[in-house]
Amino acid sequence: MTLNAITRHDNQLESHIDGIRAMSVRGFQSVTVADWDSIDITYPSDTTELFTYAKGSTTIATVLVTYTDNTKASLLKVERG
Repeated sequence: MTLNAITRHDNQLESHIDGIRAMSVRGFQSVTVADWDSIDITYPSDTTELFTYAKGSTTIATVLVTYTDNTKASLLKVERG
């Protein structure tokens, strides 16, 4: 998977992975992760996605996205680790 872009439109943050919109979140003012060169995405459960930001082989930050159910239509919370 390749993160193509993170864009902001009308107070909505969108991420595109392999050219497909992967996540759209309203209400963020900003999302900042320290200098990184790769993102690994895993799916710990059917309602969560874990984004791991790394610089080389060192993990810089993690972001856990939790949805209200397995349709992933409604975001419950986003936590930075």
